[in-house]
Amino acid sequence: MDGEYGPVASVRTRADAVEDGTFIEILPRMASAAGIAMPLFVTAGARQEFVAGIPGKRMSASGCWAG
Repeated sequence: MDGEYGPVASVRTRADAVEDGTFIEILPRMASAAGIAMPLFVTAGARQEFVAGIPGKRMSASGCWAG
């Protein structure tokens, strides 16, 4: 397969990245609670730093932030 810039060296899909844990899907109810109306994926590192590491916050059973 040739791309615009020459032969493609490798192909990696979003599904591949989700399957191996590189990308993590943010559930629609969580994204909409943050005002985001489209599918959202973050890297595992971004999730750890910006989502899981919020001091004083915890995830509710519904998947939204509480307290």
